[in-house]
Amino acid sequence: MAEDLELNDPRIYFVADYVLKTLKLKSDKFGKMYGTEENKILIHEFFEKAESQILIIQYTAAGSLQPAMAFPNVLKNKSCYFIKKRREPIPKDAILRDVIMYGDLSTSPVDQLSAMVDEV
Repeated sequence: MAEDLELNDPRIYFVADYVLKTLKLKSDKFGKMYGTEENKILIHEFFEKAESQILIIQYTAAGSLQPAMAFPNVLKNKSCYFIKKRREPIPKDAILRDVIMYGDLSTSPVDQLSAMVDEV
């Protein structure tokens, strides 16, 4: 899926691949979101700035993807989260499975809590 995107950064490719597979979307959805300069900057800040600890990619009611740096108060649609294990930048050559926790956010808080406890 993410193979269709021309991404030269393996960190972005990892995020795109996970989001597209988890939310069962075509690569054009991620491409359109990533093609917006503001969204691109936000995603790069997650990897490059130590103080940026959380990246949420939400699937909106309008059918588009929207990145955020904090958990939403109300979740209407399924989303994906990426959380750094340490407060430091993540280099392009990092093995992402070792330096971030990631998963999907359910619209049901009970299901989400159960999944988080299982992961810990």
